[in-house]
Amino acid sequence: MRQILIQLTTTLCVATALLCTATTTPAADDLFSSDSLKQVFNPAPPQTATPPSPPQQSPVQPVPPQQPPTQTQPPSRALDPAEIPNFLMLMGYQSEDLGDGVFKTTLKKGEWNLPYAFVISPNKAQFWVTLSLNTLQEGVSIPAEKMQKMLNFNHQYGPIHFAYSEKTRRIYVCRALENDGLNPAEVKKVIEVLAELAINNEDLWNHTKWQTAQQPQQPQVQQQTPQAPVQQQPTPAHVGTWRSTAPDNSTFQLTLNADGSFVLYHVHGSKTDKSVGRYTLTGNNLTLSMTETDKLEAYFTWYNNGTWRFLMKDAQPGAQGLLFAKA
Repeated sequence: MRQILIQLTTTLCVATALLCTATTTPAADDLFSSDSLKQVFNPAPPQTATPPSPPQQSPVQPVPPQQPPTQTQPPSRALDPAEIPNFLMLMGYQSEDLGDGVFKTTLKKGEWNLPYAFVISPNKAQFWVTLSLNTLQEGVSIPAEKMQKMLNFNHQYGPIHFAYSEKTRRIYVCRALENDGLNPAEVKKVIEVLAELAINNEDLWNHTKWQTAQQPQQPQVQQQTPQAPVQQQPTPAHVGTWRSTAPDNSTFQLTLNADGSFVLYHVHGSKTDKSVGRYTLTGNNLTLSMTETDKLEAYFTWYNNGTWRFLMKDAQPGAQGLLFAKA
């Protein structure tokens, strides 16, 4: 009986256990997850999320570019021709009005007297500083060698340059400055540089220094072949008495005799100086010798109208000399 109860109790316990298992154990494919094995090994394609629509924006109106502020042109600082004398006075220079807006001043540098001219261009854009150097005599032209060296000078020192006026036969050295806010100190420096370059390059512009200078030739008197009896040679054209008036109104009277002697009178005011001696005339070189050491050496330039010019070889640049005519 006891064994029957034990077996019955055991049977009930087993049945109860199976019943509990049947009600609480999940399906085999739901042991570890709530998803089915079919879903695990054959998952559904993921759904693509629809992106949110961007918020509508109101159209942006174009902003016009900002215009830069209008700049007012600065007032002109150009020098007027009438202001040139006062401008030169700021540099300590007195000037002379030559007319047509041209002003002249002469500066001394050592033994040199340097004549400058100042003028403003017609369009008032440039202020010209010009140093007058030398006037070529009639019949004298610039040799090609000197012309080439002048061009090389212009290339080396530009904008400073040599210039030549066919009208006046004069050689210049010039510099043009921008006529806008001219500085007196800078202009004075240009004046000094022009003087220095002119003096240091005298051999370029002073025709008395040119070894190949083309001096005007004295017209030769045609001589006839002497027939028997021998005829006397005509008197040379330079023989005779000649007179000249200097810029200071003093007068010179020079008698050149055929025997090579001369007599010179210089009258200035109430005073008269007399000099006598011997002379030589070789080509265009005239030498008056009072003594062995007291001599005057000059260029003798003959003109077709019967006059001739006496120019000392050591004359200052731009000197005109004396023009003699028959007394």
